[in-house]
Parts: sequence; C-alpha cells; structure tokens
Amino acid sequence: MLNVIQKENLVDTVVVVTRYFGGILLGTGGLARAYGQTAKLGITDAVIVERNLCDIVSIKTDYTLEGRIRYKISSEGYISDDTIYGNDVTFIVYTKCGETQKFIDAVTDITNGRAACDITGVKYVDFDSGGGKNR
Repeated sequence: MLNVIQKENLVDTVVVVTRYFGGILLGTGGLARAYGQTAKLGITDAVIVERNLCDIVSIKTDYTLEGRIRYKISSEGYISDDTIYGNDVTFIVYTKCGETQKFIDAVTDITNGRAACDITGVKYVDFDSGGGKNR
C-alpha cells in the first residue's frame, strides 16, 4: 500500500483496507497484491485535495455592485465563504496567499474604488483537484 501511495506522489495520505476473511489462502505475496490493488482502486476513485494557506478578504460594498463582485469571485475560482446583507453587502472570500493583491486590485477596478477590501486573517482551505472548494 505504501508503494502505491509513493508512486502516486501523494503526501499526507491515509489508505485503510479492511480484511473480512482471516485465512491464509492468498499467501504473503497474494495478500500484498490484494492490499496493493485495493489501495490503487481507492486512490483512483478518491478526490485529491490540495490544502492552501489563504487570506481571508472582507469586501464591503453597496448593493448596486453586488453582482459584479459575485461574478468576479465565481468566474475567477475564488471561494466565497459568506455573504452578509445589512445596510451594505459584505463578502467573505478566501484567496490563495500570493494572489490576494491581484484579487483586491481587480475588485477595486471593477467597482471604481467603491468597495472596501480588508484582509482579516489567514486560514488553510482545501481545494479539490479541479480547483474548487472541497471542504
């Protein structure tokens, strides 16, 4: 099983195989192949998740700009964690560290500087292999 994990270049990975039959009919070689094949099947069917350190960005704007910002977040693959509706609209967005300033500049550009962007913290966020949010 470890060989399968290493061949797939995976890190921080757990594979669990449960045996229901306790006999010795397979022998040690057959047992090793059975565990390896099962691990390979599990990894093939699994979703690979990449964990990234992200900045938490708060964007406060008026309702007239909500659609533009929402479109920017979804079309560029950023993750919107929450939208708070009050007198204004506040988006809570995760951006990968290193991409945050580019995102803030884009929001400033599409809103003509009328949205207030603040970095409020950092958090690890899981992305599936397709780039979307997984967990």
